[in-house]
Amino acid sequence: MNKGKIFLFLMLGLGIGELTACGKKELTCLQGNLVDENTCLLIETSEPMMQCEAGYEYDMTTANCKREEVIDANVQRTCPQGYYQSNGTCYSEKSVAKVNAPRCAKNQQEYNEFISSTPTKGFWKSELKGNSCDYFFCDKYVSGSCVYAQQYRKGVIQEKVCPDGTYHVGNDCKNKSNGIITYTCPEDYEKVNNNQCKGTKIKNPKYICEEGIYNEETRLCEKKIESEPSFK
Repeated sequence: MNKGKIFLFLMLGLGIGELTACGKKELTCLQGNLVDENTCLLIETSEPMMQCEAGYEYDMTTANCKREEVIDANVQRTCPQGYYQSNGTCYSEKSVAKVNAPRCAKNQQEYNEFISSTPTKGFWKSELKGNSCDYFFCDKYVSGSCVYAQQYRKGVIQEKVCPDGTYHVGNDCKNKSNGIITYTCPEDYEKVNNNQCKGTKIKNPKYICEEGIYNEETRLCEKKIESEPSFK
């Protein structure tokens, strides 16, 4: 081969090596691995620091954050036969009949509507007296207080109400029962009294790297260092 051809080969370098009369040189990295013709990459790894939320302590044995806590037990209510559960209470499936409950008119409007067809003005107050009501109509006020009133004994308003010991559920009256209540604790918790459980709450720590980024797969901090390759 003459000198002219050798010079031509030198001018046609391919970028990832260097051609000489003796052959091709290879790219190499002083540190790390060659990722392309322009870059060497070194990944330095280190152990991360563990940080727990406030109130938690790091457990070296389990590599988790933990804290002791007392929580309310889970409430399970079993209703007696013939009852159903609603909002944590047992109600009877059968409704209880409402009863008549006499009451007096509470204001001028009710008095005019239910008691007297010839209304009297100045309604003041009413008092239930057995099966009748005493109604007081004030004729004279002094400093906001009635000092002279006329009194009339009139009838009552019959109102349908739930019997004592029963409860309004919609438009019906129902008996109510607490049922049978049992308290249960989550797994690994123990009951400390009738309605509370004691146990250990566990959370993952937060991994902090002084340098680099935390890798979830390797559980290490990784710092990438790039450099230019050289020929050997």
